[in-house]
Amino acid sequence: PHRVAVIGGGVVGLSTLRTATLCGLRCILLEAKADLLDGASGRNSGIACTGVDAPVGSLERALIRDSISSLRGHLVRYNVPH
Repeated sequence: PHRVAVIGGGVVGLSTLRTATLCGLRCILLEAKADLLDGASGRNSGIACTGVDAPVGSLERALIRDSISSLRGHLVRYNVPH
């Protein structure tokens, strides 16, 4: 049986699916459309959220800052201009 059901095949859903799978969880992706990345998050402007409006010391701000750091690492690792 699946341990995690991810709803939506957009950027957030696929990222969640990848992370859960890499953690060894058995997952299933539920997507209404025929193509992945066809919803709002798959067609965004590519601007990373800075977290400046998130409350200081909040989990939201910590997670956003952590994701920005991870993004920078991926850009450098894969030679993506930024």
